[in-house]
Amino acid sequence: MLTKVESSAVPVALIGCGRRGSELATAIDRRSDCFLVRCIDEDLDVAERLAAHRDGTDADDDVQTVLARSDIEAIVIATRPDSHAELVSEAARAGKHIFVEPPLATKLPDAARAHAEVLAARVVACVDYEFRVSPGIQLVRSTVPRPSALVIHATVDSLGGVWEGEAQHGG
Repeated sequence: MLTKVESSAVPVALIGCGRRGSELATAIDRRSDCFLVRCIDEDLDVAERLAAHRDGTDADDDVQTVLARSDIEAIVIATRPDSHAELVSEAARAGKHIFVEPPLATKLPDAARAHAEVLAARVVACVDYEFRVSPGIQLVRSTVPRPSALVIHATVDSLGGVWEGEAQHGG
């Protein structure tokens, strides 16, 4: 029997092993077309705990070692929002396909640079905008089917005083 690594499944590295990263690791585990080979987090203990539950998955605290690996084809980014744009740019320059949690960047110029890097590298990149199927977004799309811009303002209860208004945390 072939393992995912030996089959045509895409080898994936996960950068960011916190709550959302753990959820994405589980989502990767459920798929037959990809396989989690490395968990990366600034806190190596966190990465090791997440990797320990998966056969063939190792852990690291250095993003650069993953970007240099030729056996990893795709990167999933689930880190702090203020780190997304640079990680997307680095992954694109390394020739990796990319899935990133929103937002792509906390500043428009950073998003534009990351987008340009993805286009130049000719890799596939996706930002996980899970709200695109929500009833509110569907109502807007049915009213304005081809908007040139869509700005959504959401108010979120403070999560320990971290979220509201702080751009580096996505507020």
